[in-house]
Amino acid sequence: MPTPAPPTSDAASQAELTKQLPAFFQAYASGDQATLGRFLAPGTTVTGLNGQLTFGSLGGVTVPAGGDTRHVIATVVWNVPGQASSGTASPPAQLEMSYALTIVNKGGTWYISAIGPSFQTAGSP
Repeated sequence: MPTPAPPTSDAASQAELTKQLPAFFQAYASGDQATLGRFLAPGTTVTGLNGQLTFGSLGGVTVPAGGDTRHVIATVVWNVPGQASSGTASPPAQLEMSYALTIVNKGGTWYISAIGPSFQTAGSP
């Protein structure tokens, strides 16, 4: 039985989302509803993390080729706020998580219509 070919990647949309998603995840971390609203499809609500974590970096985005609705994987490195340590300024602990995002293209702009955990890791940006 032949091995299924990996899904075709959409490099142009991947590049666009690699630029857009850090601002979304910064707003997601803080729970900033006004900023989150700029990234969400109409009718979509996302609460966010309310400052429990802060955005560190975007580890990668995997965007399959397709139509105006796509299911993408974004891997995020979160900074975990730590206790103040005496004497040394140690870097914050980090946590890597992958998210399954459903995105829709409206008027040439990608909007997020759903977010949830993913057990896959995104490829490198």
